[in-house]
Amino acid sequence: MSLEKDKLFHLRQKAGVKRFKGLPKGKTTSRRDKGLHRSKPRSKAFKAFAWLYGGVVLIVGAALVYITMDDNVTDVGSPSEEFAAFDTAEMPTDAQSPGLSEGSDIQVDETDTAGEREDASQSHELEQNVTYETDTSGESKTASAFPAEQGAADNEETGHASVRIEGISTQEPFAEDQPKWQKYAAAEVITDRPKLVVVIDDLGLSGIATNRIAKMDGPLTLAFLPYAENLPGQTSRVKKAGHELMVHLPMEPKPGGFMDPGPNALRSSITGRELVERINWNLTRFEGFVGVNNHMGSSFTENSAGMMAVMNALRDRDMLFLDSVTTSRSVGVKTARTMGVPFASRDVFLDNERDYNKILIQLKKAERIAVKRGYAIAIGHPYPQTLDVLSDWIAKDATNPVSLAPLSQIVRMLDNRRQALAEVKESSDQAR
Repeated sequence: MSLEKDKLFHLRQKAGVKRFKGLPKGKTTSRRDKGLHRSKPRSKAFKAFAWLYGGVVLIVGAALVYITMDDNVTDVGSPSEEFAAFDTAEMPTDAQSPGLSEGSDIQVDETDTAGEREDASQSHELEQNVTYETDTSGESKTASAFPAEQGAADNEETGHASVRIEGISTQEPFAEDQPKWQKYAAAEVITDRPKLVVVIDDLGLSGIATNRIAKMDGPLTLAFLPYAENLPGQTSRVKKAGHELMVHLPMEPKPGGFMDPGPNALRSSITGRELVERINWNLTRFEGFVGVNNHMGSSFTENSAGMMAVMNALRDRDMLFLDSVTTSRSVGVKTARTMGVPFASRDVFLDNERDYNKILIQLKKAERIAVKRGYAIAIGHPYPQTLDVLSDWIAKDATNPVSLAPLSQIVRMLDNRRQALAEVKESSDQAR
């Protein structure tokens, strides 16, 4: 009997049974005999810690994936916050749109923060080869993004404006009291076709992009970041090519992701003299520009006091304002109207996705708005894909349903229309 039990013991031992019926009391199999070295059971505290640690790792990983995806989205409705593809069903109504103006000045608004993210993404990519130094204000400024062009002259004030008549350019002298935004304006386009303004943001950090645009037909409206290097040389080159200049004024975005608007940006926490000094610094980096549009700014453009300071500076300089509309709550247009600053607002962002066909779809959308209303304003960035689309589209100018025009031409038209409406209203009030 003992032999049978001993045999049974060894069989059970091989099967991994620690103790079994019939085994002499106190006798157990050995883990070492079985060749198995099982770890001791974990405590409840250890298991809870393991679950917590795993949860934290998953959350952090998901956040990193979200941020990475978010930074790669481009500007459809946001600039520079500013990227999510917009849905026309989510567009603000005419009553909500900050781009509305009097009478028939109906602007289609595709507001979200994508453009602001696009501005952030574009600036981040281009700044990889840019070093910084510190100025007296304690802010960083760019230094040597690329070599300065030899022989690049500063902008010259000619006191004349070109008028382009279906490919023929003439010169018209300005009146002595002509505001600067008209004095520095690019050639007006005289045509029966609807007009499309194409603004290229975030310029100045890439000499390659600037050189390519200088060789393109236009007129394009080019917004240069004020902290870029060699701005007089860059802006002079594209202005001589017939394009129009603007300052892409850095403004505070709402927090989230890579959202650094750059050195000397306007922020809601900065007021009084320091804010005025920052505005002045940004508006004195180069000459010959007609006005400004906001770089990012989904937070700052909602700040009435801050935007009032901006409009004061623009009014004193006879400059215009283009609201990039990186937030549906922007007070830019309202403040400009109150302060008597000529203004307009963006309709479409072109390169929410850096894909040739999708950018072309956005450009066609801008065309449709222009055909319906008489004009449209689109904003893009100096991505190779965007410039490819524009180059091909401009080459087909004769067959396009719309014609390129500088921003100043549309602002002048809107300004004249508003003044005419105001005069009619005043005459009507007096007749009563």
